[in-house]
Amino acid sequence: MFFVALRTPSLSKAGQRRGLGRPVQGSGAGYRCREGCSVSNYKPIEIRMNARTTKSEGCWEWTGVKTRNGYGTIHFNGMTTCAHRVAVLLSGRAIPPDMEIDHLCRNRGCVNPDHLEVVTRQVNILRGFGRAWQLKNLTHCQRGHAFDSLNTRITVSGDRSCRACTRIWNRAYYAKRKERTK
Repeated sequence: MFFVALRTPSLSKAGQRRGLGRPVQGSGAGYRCREGCSVSNYKPIEIRMNARTTKSEGCWEWTGVKTRNGYGTIHFNGMTTCAHRVAVLLSGRAIPPDMEIDHLCRNRGCVNPDHLEVVTRQVNILRGFGRAWQLKNLTHCQRGHAFDSLNTRITVSGDRSCRACTRIWNRAYYAKRKERTK
């Protein structure tokens, strides 16, 4: 049999900007032989997901290909997609375009739908252990002054500033400046 490509999977410009993946040739979505029979290069997504997952009582560890950051990847709908996103879709939940998937178990290789939640980007960042999480959980400044309503000033960029430390810095600055003018 001779196979003819009826259509080639491609990404929209918006999909390319959001980094949703790259087009994958041969996803089975548009290949037919001349006699008209359908030929799929891949097994159904449920079978491929189960074959690359080690299920236990807690996390379902992804054993397939992973990114440098530890997230599982799989070919789905003509492109390489994160495995945890496919797991959420297969569980029957929708993922709106402005939402992300948060791993409640903090295991990036987990594809257990019970451990995955659809959240906004801001919630996902603040739940993580990065710099934003550290700054959000600070209760005192570097010199030990409390971040309370009287001692805290919100800067133009949205950061918190300690008023007591600002006063100390200003006094030292103006004292130095006064010495230079003498």
